[in-house]
Amino acid sequence: MVIQYAPQLARWLGEDPDLTGAAILRRLRLCGYRGGKSAFYELVSQLRMPTAQSAPADRSPGRSHPEVRQRKAESFMSTLKREEIDGRA
Repeated sequence: MVIQYAPQLARWLGEDPDLTGAAILRRLRLCGYRGGKSAFYELVSQLRMPTAQSAPADRSPGRSHPEVRQRKAESFMSTLKREEIDGRA
C-alpha cells in the first residue's frame, strides 16, 4: 500500500521538488513498493499540490514547503486510516 511510503515521498519532494514522478517511482520500487502506479501518482499529486498558505510569493507554483508536504502526508494517511476503520476502504 502506497500510503505507508507517504512520509518518504514527502521527504524526497522536500529535498528536490523538481523530481519527476518516474524518478520517485524508481526510488520507491527500490524501497520495496510493489503497488500500482495510479495510487502512487495520486499520492504524489496530493503531496505536490500547493496551498495558499504554503506557497509564499517567492516560491514557484506547484511547490510547497517541505513541512507542509509532511503535514499533507500525515493528513492523507489519517484520512485513509479513518476510512479503513469506518469500512469504506
